[in-house]
Amino acid sequence: VCNVTLTSHYMVSRPQVLSYVVLLSVIYVLELYIKSGNWKYLIWLPILSLIQVNMHASLWWMIFLFALPYVIDSFKIPFLKTQGYNKKMLFIFLGIALLVGLINPYGFRAISFIFTSYGDKYMHLYINELLPYSFNTNLGKHMFILILLFTMVYAFFREGNIRVRYLCLFAGTLLLSFMSVKGFSNFILVAFFPMAYFFKDIIPKDYSDLGFAKKIICSLLIVLSCIEFIFFGYLLIKAPDKLELKHNAKEAMDVVEATWDPKDVRIYSSFNNGGYVELRGFKPYIDQRGEVFLKANNKKYDLFEEYYNLQHNKLDFQEFVDKYKFTHLLVQNVDKLYYQMENVAGYVLIYENSDKGYRVFASEELFTDSQLKDIKEHYKNKIEQLEKESKEK
Repeated sequence: VCNVTLTSHYMVSRPQVLSYVVLLSVIYVLELYIKSGNWKYLIWLPILSLIQVNMHASLWWMIFLFALPYVIDSFKIPFLKTQGYNKKMLFIFLGIALLVGLINPYGFRAISFIFTSYGDKYMHLYINELLPYSFNTNLGKHMFILILLFTMVYAFFREGNIRVRYLCLFAGTLLLSFMSVKGFSNFILVAFFPMAYFFKDIIPKDYSDLGFAKKIICSLLIVLSCIEFIFFGYLLIKAPDKLELKHNAKEAMDVVEATWDPKDVRIYSSFNNGGYVELRGFKPYIDQRGEVFLKANNKKYDLFEEYYNLQHNKLDFQEFVDKYKFTHLLVQNVDKLYYQMENVAGYVLIYENSDKGYRVFASEELFTDSQLKDIKEHYKNKIEQLEKESKEK
């Protein structure tokens, strides 16, 4: 429930959904092994590694990051009060899982992709999910409530010393959350399951048996939990409206697809719309796979840096458009080109929907003089309004 409420801030389909299932399964397998002492549960580790590397290779290393606290807890370290369970079979199957990671269409490139994809300064400046934690955003405040909720549970409802592996998972994923908001879902994944141990015998049948401090904490937990469930209820009611995609590009792309063959179209689209343009059968300038457009990965050109500079007025718009000789440009109202295209020669507005925030421009070379005259007449008033809005900007 807590993780679902985060979708009130954004909701997109991502391969992380599969990764979360795999990572939870890794934890479940390791917990079963520790509880039962049966090494056969560890057979699942190479299987899960194979699934992860072929479904979402960039997060394949997370399997071993999640397993690291279990490795630490397997050693007998007196001052840390580690559990010290049998580590031989654990190491063997983790080693096999590591080798299994090479069984994918791209071999070593797939598992090393993360090292050439993260850390790019332009991606960290532009992509919201890679931004560090900030309390000044709604998402940051929401995260703070959840972190506070879990921290209070860990602090007041644990019995004795918390297991080292749980503390490492809690602290490690919390650090990931502060480094980038993308990492917060990993925190949610590992913060829940230790509570099964905390609350197994700790909650008395009679609430009055709790001390004053724990009564206060329980009351706060109830309030915070209610807030989370209100968020969840809001999503259930409002999600259909949110998912109606009032800013979608369907109608805009219908205009392009109705007249031009995809193989004859060289279309510009923004970072956030490229995936939909590809779904419609067209090849866009860029899409949401930011890492693919880094020179470190494509070995040709740093397209993401160019896109960042375009969106921050560091490029000449006419030179940019002429460089790629676009036949069409799909521009959203958050794109710099949305208001700049009337200053770019050689293109004509063929579609506009201000409610959904999209405009489509086409090269004048695609039309006859007569067609251009009709199009310009049709959009005359809209173009005048466009120029007015551009001047105001």
